[in-house]
Amino acid sequence: MPVPTLRAGEEGTIGWMGALADVSAAQALVSHLPDGYGLRTANLRLDRLDGLPSAGSIATGHGESSGTVTRSGLSRSTLKDHDGRAFAICTGRFVAVPTVGVTTPPTGTDQHHAYRPDWLHEAIGVRDARAEADKITLTIRPSSSVCNHLGIVHGGLHITLIDHVMCGVLSSTRPGHYELLDLSLVYHRPASLLAEPDLVLQAVIDRQGRRITTVTASITSRSGRILTTAHGTFMPDGNV
Repeated sequence: MPVPTLRAGEEGTIGWMGALADVSAAQALVSHLPDGYGLRTANLRLDRLDGLPSAGSIATGHGESSGTVTRSGLSRSTLKDHDGRAFAICTGRFVAVPTVGVTTPPTGTDQHHAYRPDWLHEAIGVRDARAEADKITLTIRPSSSVCNHLGIVHGGLHITLIDHVMCGVLSSTRPGHYELLDLSLVYHRPASLLAEPDLVLQAVIDRQGRRITTVTASITSRSGRILTTAHGTFMPDGNV
């Protein structure tokens, strides 16, 4: 995966690694699946280990299965730069789901210019933004390009969306530069744009200390169904 050129102020984020982490962790379990089943992400945790690779270089994910139980599996992915240096680790829990009868998007809808600096802002389609004290809420209508082969928003993109809204609440209510150290997500329901095209992202600052700031966030449907919840830990610039 080519490392994207990020917007100013986003150098410390790790959310762009979401798709790479999710896919590489899932691939380690594919051989364990029974016929007629695919994988759905149940939860992910992404931890930063070291400095991020430079923009334009190639990052790779190396997945390894930690074991399966019935139709559930745990795996781990190590993200490395072009020199083989590990800069992040992802652990994920996945469940097997039937793929028979699943309506897939038309050919080509999963193709996008994912590494342009402005791609995220185009793809998520922000329709409304509300900022309050230590809280931000975004209503978005994502492009069909963010759907995977099952017709739902790719599990790895949830990391990117959560990272985006978390950084948004920090920049709008607590000016300064923050580095995202770790991010944990729990996937409650799939986000199907065919069922409800609009999603609501919300992030709230839980606690801000001198060295550590914690933020919780969620992705819900427009009707209020909880799809994903998350918890992130940030470090203000100057304490690295």
